Amino acid sequence: MDSVFQAHSGFQDNLTHNSKKDEKGINKASLETPIFCVKCGALLPRPWVKDSNGYRLMKGYKSTYKRMSWDSPASTLTRNLSYTCSDKKLHSSQNRVLSLYEAMKLHTISNYHFCWRRADGKKVSDKLIREIIGESIPPAGLEKIFEFLVNLLENTRPDS
Repeated sequence: MDSVFQAHSGFQDNLTHNSKKDEKGINKASLETPIFCVKCGALLPRPWVKDSNGYRLMKGYKSTYKRMSWDSPASTLTRNLSYTCSDKKLHSSQNRVLSLYEAMKLHTISNYHFCWRRADGKKVSDKLIREIIGESIPPAGLEKIFEFLVNLLENTRPDS
């Protein structure tokens, strides 16, 4: 796995932040990931916290700071999809989070016409759109659910 984070010092021989699956198949962050540049000692932009003993790698959720996979279904988009710490939302091959367009495409919003404006005609912010996407059911999913319910109420068989 390529690191999302690069040393500010420009020194590219620092070990990258990575993870591996343990014997139970659970993704575990590497405990050997340095948080300081091995050349200049600068604090690297890695997931770290400062506690009473100094700086250490962050421990916590297993799905954060992870890349999406080209070959696997995407996990649910959350309202924090614009942050690297949000539930496996790093681009599969580039050092960035998903663009707004990629999030819309993944969420099936790009298949439908939406007017992203407020009632007064002003555009809404990208942040608000990301929050809406992250708290919603994909439109294509809703369409299938409602199609099934209508067919159930009408006592007809859904198209295969």
